[in-house]
Amino acid sequence: MGVDGQGQDLGSESPNLKGKHALRFRRLVRLGLPALGLGLMAGFVFGWPWSRDMVEQPAVRPFEAWMPLPPAGTVPQPAAWQRGPTAVAPAAVETGRQLFRTYCIVCHGPDAKGTGPVAKKLKSRPYDITGQFVGRKKDASLYETIRGGGVVMPPYREVLSPAETWAVLSYVRSLQRKGTSP
Repeated sequence: MGVDGQGQDLGSESPNLKGKHALRFRRLVRLGLPALGLGLMAGFVFGWPWSRDMVEQPAVRPFEAWMPLPPAGTVPQPAAWQRGPTAVAPAAVETGRQLFRTYCIVCHGPDAKGTGPVAKKLKSRPYDITGQFVGRKKDASLYETIRGGGVVMPPYREVLSPAETWAVLSYVRSLQRKGTSP
């Protein structure tokens, strides 16, 4: 549309920016934009979370109140709470002997002193089951070692049932009492 609104003329030209106002505008752009950029960068850097002092960070505290215990039977109990058979039946000792010969003899050896054929290949020697070190351990500790494994001993939780584990432990205790080999 033209000057008179009829659409026949090009209309007025854009204003001349070469005057006093144009000079101010260019000075503002030349000096103001870098200053604005530096101001924004400073605000960004100093306002960012990683620049705060250690005092200003959120504190993480351990639980201040104990959680209630879960209902009985909902959480597996460790071996220390489990009790083995009080009276060891000769049948359990014989079952334990057979299981020992199946699973344990390759490392602990026929004399149960840690001299099995695989023991020579291991970094640390298997324990002497007939010795005082194992003899001083509680049944619950040995039960958990058999079930969960040791330093180089594999866990037998998936192989032996709890009753079979107690049978092996009964056999080991009988070896310690008698001082005989398997």
